[in-house]
Amino acid sequence: MLSCYQKAETKFPELHQEGMVYTRKALEQSSGEAMVNYKSSRLKGSVAIDGTGGLGLDTYALSRSFDWVLHIEPDAELQQIARHNHRLLGIEDTVTYVNSTLERWVETAVQRADLIYVDPSRRDESRRYFKLEDCRPDVLSLKDKLKQLASRILFKLSPMLDVDYIADHIPEASSIECCSVGGEVKEVLADISQPAATPDIQGVVLDQAGAPQHRVTRKSDPSVDRSGSTEMNYLYVPDSAVIKAGAIPSLADEYHLEIIGNPGFYLLGAFPASSFPGHRFLIEQRGTFRPKPVRKELKRTGYHRIRIRRKNFPIPPEALYSKLNVKMGDQAHLFLTRDHTGKQVYFIARNDES
Repeated sequence: MLSCYQKAETKFPELHQEGMVYTRKALEQSSGEAMVNYKSSRLKGSVAIDGTGGLGLDTYALSRSFDWVLHIEPDAELQQIARHNHRLLGIEDTVTYVNSTLERWVETAVQRADLIYVDPSRRDESRRYFKLEDCRPDVLSLKDKLKQLASRILFKLSPMLDVDYIADHIPEASSIECCSVGGEVKEVLADISQPAATPDIQGVVLDQAGAPQHRVTRKSDPSVDRSGSTEMNYLYVPDSAVIKAGAIPSLADEYHLEIIGNPGFYLLGAFPASSFPGHRFLIEQRGTFRPKPVRKELKRTGYHRIRIRRKNFPIPPEALYSKLNVKMGDQAHLFLTRDHTGKQVYFIARNDES
């Protein structure tokens, strides 16, 4: 329990209170405080249903913007823990608790709601890759019934799922948001509300309090240059939310940057762009990658401890450190990728953020 408390204090810096109870697995699966705050700010109405109640932190998020929330959870002990924590958070009177699976509940449900929120979990936690039908509850088989009970459905999905896969399997989704906190994608939210021909796919960069700092919408035909001009002095690494959303071309279009390669993960610019969602580096050297010349260049500049970062590049980092005779460190960054012709290229750069 002590280790859970330490993790809870980190995950919920403002929400955690003395006397709250957690289980290790439920705490791991629960939304962090930033995501709790974000969902609370964008979801509003009278009645909400948390179809996978668990530890109850998302129920708490809903209680801040809905008059009444239904907490559905099949594990009776976990539901009692959620109820205890809700009492400490002062929301128990606005929450009704149902000990059931979501599948059983929808069979007899008559309660209409403004929102049904579902956070499916993987059946097999040991598998790295999985499909939506591998989750519990199976949202694909439930979504038609859920749409009969609420005007809006929100699925919290794993960051491991590809957004195009989500769009293909949940074609009713009006929006898909890839949300990051501290540079890490925390949740993918698929929203079924207003009818849409194609979902609005966005990368949403949140601060530690859950406030959106940048929102990048994936465009179908952004106008970007992939030439990788030699005049470009700055290299940009987009935030993981933008990468997850497949919105790098849209970001390049917004900031008038060039993309290296196709597909491309790094951007180039002639001038330092402010408020860029990601990281900016000043390029010191660049060229076609060949181990021996790059090793000599690193030795000449005195960089013996560097960070190797690679995208669309075949050689693993461990082999690169050996080939280049360097160790991991923060003197500089070595970026490796392919240009628009498929040629392997490198960039030696330093962090250029104030």
